[in-house]
Amino acid sequence: MIFIPLLCSFDPNDITGPEGSGEERYIGKEETMPYLIRFENDPEFATAPAQIVYITHPLSENFDIYSMRLTEFGFGSFSFPVDEDKPFYHTRVDVSDSLGVIVDLVAGVDIQKREIFWRFSSLDPVTLLPPTNPQAGFLPVNDTLTNIGEGYVNFIMKPARNVNTGDILPAKAIIRFDDNDTIHTNTWINTIDASLPSSVVDSLPPVVYGDSVMLSVSYTDDGAEFDYVDIFVSENDGYFTHLTLLEDTLNYLFNGVAGNKYGFYSQAKDKAGNYENG
Repeated sequence: MIFIPLLCSFDPNDITGPEGSGEERYIGKEETMPYLIRFENDPEFATAPAQIVYITHPLSENFDIYSMRLTEFGFGSFSFPVDEDKPFYHTRVDVSDSLGVIVDLVAGVDIQKREIFWRFSSLDPVTLLPPTNPQAGFLPVNDTLTNIGEGYVNFIMKPARNVNTGDILPAKAIIRFDDNDTIHTNTWINTIDASLPSSVVDSLPPVVYGDSVMLSVSYTDDGAEFDYVDIFVSENDGYFTHLTLLEDTLNYLFNGVAGNKYGFYSQAKDKAGNYENG
């Protein structure tokens, strides 16, 4: 019996997105969300460089599909920014000096399928055809010292305009190395906080004796955690100006001038980036 080793590539992988606020990872409905998909030709399983890597990312209706922009990609020691402000991209990268191949990348959005896609293909630098040598590929078997067998793609998106507080944005990629089975990443979930926070400076007595008074702010919000509150002050019916910013407390000792008249109001911001209307 003759044993013939099967040459194949393999990838553990993951996706990460905005950290957001709290366990639900709350984000505002206007936020631009950065995502990172990583893939690796794992030395525990792979026996050959990867010649083709195909990545797809299905998009739920809660994403604005037209807002997607590719921002960067890379593999091994190479990183390439995508400066073009459009949802489709094609390039060829000559890494034949180090990896022996040219890498052809086609990426963009499939509107009908509602998915983002990336296709990395290795090309013979002479024929510009797929390599016939199974050991020729753009993503070698990885090692922990050089990370030569790792790659990534970055992109940004916005939520759909009609999302509401509590709607979720699930992000999950599907990755295939060459002709291997598809592998599903983890699902990264953010939750929409479309509600503006509300705050008010608590009522004060009409007359305060002395030149100082403790201001207290009441705060409410349906989603993300409290971030900070701005307090504004008016003196003797003049224009309001910014007085202070409170982060760790909702109380502030105000020192004024005895005999003057003061007014106060507040504007709060939550950790989803929502700022109360003035």
